[in-house]
Amino acid sequence: MATNLRLVPYTQDQVFAVLSDPERYAGWVVGATKTRTIDPEWPQPGSRFAHQQGAGPLHIDDITVVRELEAPNRIVLEAKIRPLLTAQVTFTLDPLSRGTLITMDEVPIGGPVSRLGRLLEGPLHVRNSRALRRLEGQLADVEAAERP
Repeated sequence: MATNLRLVPYTQDQVFAVLSDPERYAGWVVGATKTRTIDPEWPQPGSRFAHQQGAGPLHIDDITVVRELEAPNRIVLEAKIRPLLTAQVTFTLDPLSRGTLITMDEVPIGGPVSRLGRLLEGPLHVRNSRALRRLEGQLADVEAAERP
């Protein structure tokens, strides 16, 4: 399991709004290139969105499914990049006086890449650290767009 923490100067509701918006997924998830379709029930448990992962001409089309939801405190996603990897990604949002502490836990649960076990922890930690920095950038963009 790879666990990353990041304190951001935004409210829990602001963070949850960006995390639960599949249209913003490609803007902060490392390797994601676009969102293709979104279930109308999103982000209710069992709902999904289709996305594309990859770079250049190499890409994989797959889905991410909501497994658990306790808005705005926690969302558990099952991200699929088949046939390579299926991962459970849990975001926990803790409101603090200076913003929100985001905890991102990623556990590989399927696919041949998941068999690498602990060897994945380092690369996942680096990737998810970058993803949380990009998420903070998305939050700044949203806040700037909402200013009069």
